[in-house]
Amino acid sequence: MHDGEVHIDAELVGRLVAAQFPELTDLPVSAFTSTGTVNAIYRIRDRLYARLPRVQEWAQGLDRECHWLPKLAPHLSLRVPEPAWRGHPTSSYPFSWAIYGWINGQPYTDELVDDKDLAAKDLAQFVVELRRIDPVVGAPRAGRKPLRELDAVTRTGIESADGVIDSDAATDAWERALQAPAWQGTPAWIHTDLLRPNVLVHGGRLTAVIDFGGVGVGDPAADVIAAWSVFSHTGRGSFRSALDVDDDTWNRACGFALHQAAMIIGYCPETNPRFAAMARRTVEEVLTDINGEQKSGTSGALQGATGLWPRQCVRYRFLTRHPVRQPRHVGDPVPPSPSRHTLGLRRLEPHIVASSSKSHRSDREGPGMWAQLMKMRLKPEKEQDLAGVFAQLQALEQPGSGLLRTMTMRDQSDPSQVYVLVVFESEEKARAREQDPRRQEGLKPAQATLAEILDGPPEFVDLIVAQDVSV
Repeated sequence: MHDGEVHIDAELVGRLVAAQFPELTDLPVSAFTSTGTVNAIYRIRDRLYARLPRVQEWAQGLDRECHWLPKLAPHLSLRVPEPAWRGHPTSSYPFSWAIYGWINGQPYTDELVDDKDLAAKDLAQFVVELRRIDPVVGAPRAGRKPLRELDAVTRTGIESADGVIDSDAATDAWERALQAPAWQGTPAWIHTDLLRPNVLVHGGRLTAVIDFGGVGVGDPAADVIAAWSVFSHTGRGSFRSALDVDDDTWNRACGFALHQAAMIIGYCPETNPRFAAMARRTVEEVLTDINGEQKSGTSGALQGATGLWPRQCVRYRFLTRHPVRQPRHVGDPVPPSPSRHTLGLRRLEPHIVASSSKSHRSDREGPGMWAQLMKMRLKPEKEQDLAGVFAQLQALEQPGSGLLRTMTMRDQSDPSQVYVLVVFESEEKARAREQDPRRQEGLKPAQATLAEILDGPPEFVDLIVAQDVSV
């Protein structure tokens, strides 16, 4: 797998164990297959395992882990590796090695966890706990170089992965990440390698984080990569919300995730295809966030709490026009009820951004535009169904309908809470669209689906656009 890799097999490990730890001599030793590239892992019966660095370059990572883990572990709620014995180099194996207590669990997959949002919050809590530990004197520096120092090698890695990933889109995403200011904050404890193989699940819950060979103090963005390397859009918003990540940190983390994934894809596509596949998945999750390509096929989705705005976006400031308290159905006429006050949209993450391909954008911009905000709560696991509903609604739009754009947003603190913002050229066109009998008939299937996936009827607020800022 690596140039200069030493030969390691079960026979060698058995000899090392017998020679250095006689009390373990009679225990069977067997190879354990993993996606890890740094250390070879061997089970010692069912309660222990040995980790042996493959090359000299990474041998110091095991020394670092064995030194610092006992100091960090008492502060962490998830289990971490517990070094039990330290092995020393010999003529047959040239590096330090170690034996640990076995931790039950499997590498993270969406199918293994019972609650993806809870899993995201559990890992976020781990990251917070790690950051809160005082960076004592002598703590090693950790993390990657600033993004701009990684620019050349990352572009090369992305280009070499063309055909495996969408290299043009990945390059565009990388360039967006480069716009984030360089980190100049206070170093915090970071794990630095929160990938799916290093996050263990048992009994439907996150139970442990392993592989602390890169642990140290540095840029906190290093551990935010889990938003893409571990989670899909279902957990990503919860992870960011629980960590309270600002945009600059989020964007740096996105860059780190892209860099690491590109390096993995180019390094071991044949020698470790499972690891390369996980890296490809990370790139796809990043592109899903930025380019908004839902796996369900809905175009124009900006999934997750991205912070990486598309190059062309529109931000609105609204005044409420007709606040309506009673529940209504999608497509029902809007009764006039003049009233104006400032509407604040807070803690909303962009989720689906779409505009009808059949509607015609008007040159009339600004205060003449009219909008409607719908607030609705989804039943569990119904997010993909909502995307299908909006695909149906989009298909109903006719040229000249006056629809400019539809945006669906999720509340970061409560992903089941969804807000739908629909913007029209004018109130007159919006009302004419509502009264179209063909549209009313076409709305019936969508209304029926909404009744099945929503936890209660939606609430409506009608708006006029006070200011439109395009960037």
